[in-house]
Amino acid sequence: MLYGMEKYINGVLAANDTYTFTLNPNGVPSGNYVYTVLDSNSVKIENKQYSTPKLILTATSTQTGQYITQNIQLKGLY
Repeated sequence: MLYGMEKYINGVLAANDTYTFTLNPNGVPSGNYVYTVLDSNSVKIENKQYSTPKLILTATSTQTGQYITQNIQLKGLY
């Protein structure tokens, strides 16, 4: 799955805002996923094995310090 971040102000894409991504594994073994930062606006998380706990992904604006957090549960067809 690809996860990206864009900020809009009054319906207009905010220029030059980039993000720092941090991943809290929240108890998920590192062998269950592959986490890759693609650029300053997106990351990729590949599921390697089903896991019940949720990863916690946080994107923090380098301009304002505002952040958003997303819980991600690894699922797959097994």
